[in-house]
Amino acid sequence: MSISGFAVPDTTLSERQRWLLVGLPFTRVKYTLNEERLERSHGILSPIKTTVKLSQIRSIAVTQTRLQKRFALCTIQVATDDPVVSEMVIHNIRNGALFEERLRRCVEESQIAQPHTV
Repeated sequence: MSISGFAVPDTTLSERQRWLLVGLPFTRVKYTLNEERLERSHGILSPIKTTVKLSQIRSIAVTQTRLQKRFALCTIQVATDDPVVSEMVIHNIRNGALFEERLRRCVEESQIAQPHTV
């Protein structure tokens, strides 16, 4: 499957953070979504990888400023139950609606597969 110029396998969706004023992916921040987790990788000299299990995601919010709208970008805020990563903010990504839709679907599927015990 191809989405706006980049190939995406059925199981993984990747997107890069972009510079707001030019809308190009020159930053080293990469977001990867698969059936089990959402990952953020960034850094050149000392790479850092942050991972959140989809079953721990509690809410997803999408915001878009006027400038982001002009360059077809958006910001996705993900709140989690994880004590280490309580929130993950995905800034200035293209295809935000697709990424959010896929994230919501994966979160729902993971929560159905692993129901919470009270």
